[in-house]
Amino acid sequence: MLRVRSLLFVAAVVNVVVVVVVVVVVIVVVVVVVVVVVVVVVVVVVVVVVVAAAAVVVGVAAVVVVVVAFDVAVFAVFAVAGHLLIDWLVVHLQCSPTVRRGIYFSIPGASACSCVFLFALCL
Repeated sequence: MLRVRSLLFVAAVVNVVVVVVVVVVVIVVVVVVVVVVVVVVVVVVVVVVVVAAAAVVVGVAAVVVVVVAFDVAVFAVFAVAGHLLIDWLVVHLQCSPTVRRGIYFSIPGASACSCVFLFALCL
């Protein structure tokens, strides 16, 4: 009978040890899975933020390029138009040098165009 009791005690101890080991293994596996999921989520969030930031930078750069190109085109058109208008007036009116200088400052359209032309040259 004593032998049976000692065998039962050993079996109970083994059962407790097995249960403790299984519980510890399950806890470790759950912790590892949670850590892996958190790391994956953090990496995905960082990648999304970096890609979004890059897209914003590229978008802003594209807008700046388009705006600058438009400004340059507008100033170029006004500069050429102003210069051609003044040249046309000088040729068709067959002005003397004194009158030519007067055209640049006396005719409102010509002086406005010449101002735009000079402003475009300064850019």
